Amino acid sequence: MFLSNKASKLRVKEAENARRNRQEIVKALADGQITRRELFKWGLFTVGGLLVWKHGLNPFVRSAYADSNIPTGLPRSPLFGVQAFTQPMPRFDVLPRNPNPFTFLTPAPTKEANTTQQHDDA
Repeated sequence: MFLSNKASKLRVKEAENARRNRQEIVKALADGQITRRELFKWGLFTVGGLLVWKHGLNPFVRSAYADSNIPTGLPRSPLFGVQAFTQPMPRFDVLPRNPNPFTFLTPAPTKEANTTQQHDDA
């Protein structure tokens, strides 16, 4: 695969890693460890038989990792004083249960379905 002479070392390393990953797939396919059908199921090949544009398989796909030196023009997300992984995360199974959360409904719901016949006055 062609990469520019100006490509960074990281970009060349990613392309080499993609080549090795493709080589592993071809070897497993040749050894009968996987089938073409499995590759289609996994979403690695398109209908036309081309390799999907995924990072780690195709050298032309850019890395999905963010570069901290690239300014986006947006401020950082506010944390409101919360430190990373120091606040407990409430789970639904430990929250107190309300025995009848639908007390505001009129008429109140019942366990049985309302099967009484209604007159149609239309």
